[in-house]
Amino acid sequence: MQQKEYKKNVLISAFNCSPYAGSEQYLGWSSAVATANYGYRTYVLTIDKTKQEIEKWFEEHDDTRLKDDLSFVYVSIPNTLWKIKGRIGMLVRYRYFQKQCVILGKELEKKIEFYYCHHVSWASFVQKIELYKLNAPLIIGPVGGGEKTPQSVEKGFEKKDRLKECVRNLVAKMATHSNWFNSCCKKATVIFVTTEETKKLIPCKYSEKVVVNQAISISADEISLKVSDRKNHEPLKVLMAGRSLYWKGFDFAIKAVGELIGEGKNIELHYYGSGPELDKLQKLANLIGGGGQIVFHGNVKREELQKAYGEMHVCLNTSFHDSGCLVVLEAMAHGLPIICINAGGPGVLTDTTNAFKVDASSSEEIVNDLKNSVYRIYIDEETRKKMAEASLVRVRKYYENEAKMEILQTKIQSKLR
Repeated sequence: MQQKEYKKNVLISAFNCSPYAGSEQYLGWSSAVATANYGYRTYVLTIDKTKQEIEKWFEEHDDTRLKDDLSFVYVSIPNTLWKIKGRIGMLVRYRYFQKQCVILGKELEKKIEFYYCHHVSWASFVQKIELYKLNAPLIIGPVGGGEKTPQSVEKGFEKKDRLKECVRNLVAKMATHSNWFNSCCKKATVIFVTTEETKKLIPCKYSEKVVVNQAISISADEISLKVSDRKNHEPLKVLMAGRSLYWKGFDFAIKAVGELIGEGKNIELHYYGSGPELDKLQKLANLIGGGGQIVFHGNVKREELQKAYGEMHVCLNTSFHDSGCLVVLEAMAHGLPIICINAGGPGVLTDTTNAFKVDASSSEEIVNDLKNSVYRIYIDEETRKKMAEASLVRVRKYYENEAKMEILQTKIQSKLR
């Protein structure tokens, strides 16, 4: 491990930041903690909505050194902006936050010399980033946004969902032609992107700045020490988790496992989550006759999901354009083999040692390939355990917080010298 840089100042922009949540909020928190633990005096710009959660965490954890090296500068979002509902409201609040980051960042730069400033979240390069207006060198990401649903799958979506995909792709294309996007690319010292698809958004003249690296990481104390055993005659327990959105592909998973259940295989599919597609998924499960072997647990607290990982035997993820996927990383950290679509974040997080990756071909082929992958795990416990061990090895090497930070810092410092 190379010599760490101590007590240089780093400014982080993390719209969402909470030690008690998943997804973007956990990304903001884990990035801030990892930066401070690396040895930097870390300042975090974030919204004040999670201030109580952050203060609660420090009250519960006696970590004086981290408290000394990690400071939060809170942006207050006006109540009028919180009244705007839906996706539009989220975008309005995010844009307001970005503008405040520049104002507060410039004030901080009058008193503090920053080694670099780092945009962490939103982890998207198709939503406006304003930190390029500060004086300090700019680090971006890892960010996503270039991932697309394969056309072979998209054509099977409902009309309203195909329209959403069209708008999403148009937004990404428009972003790459905006002044802020090109200013960010020009100013950035390093641009970390989550997938090869997002890398393609960056103009070729900036390609030497671009590094593919997943945004998410996990703390060492959340990584299991051993893999679980599947006892004789015990059903194979398959975990599926996340918000039920049309592009998550949960219906493909239910069809694949449902066919195996229909053939008399001793398999259970456990889904943790909720969302707009839940009713449709439940009706599908009833239609194919999953009975009590397809279980819908609904939304659960993070600690309950962590417990569930330890009770499962394999994680099935069917997302078509996740830029990250914390569920897959957490499943790997609990010693689970992965079955996933070979696209987006899950495709980067995994490799052939710990995952069966299914190509996004036709809908029928996807269901069949998922079914065959689950069946291979079902009949071969030795292979399942080897893949489970490989998941733990891969997490420790690449995605444990300190290991991940070392990878990022090696690249950052080589560019800043």
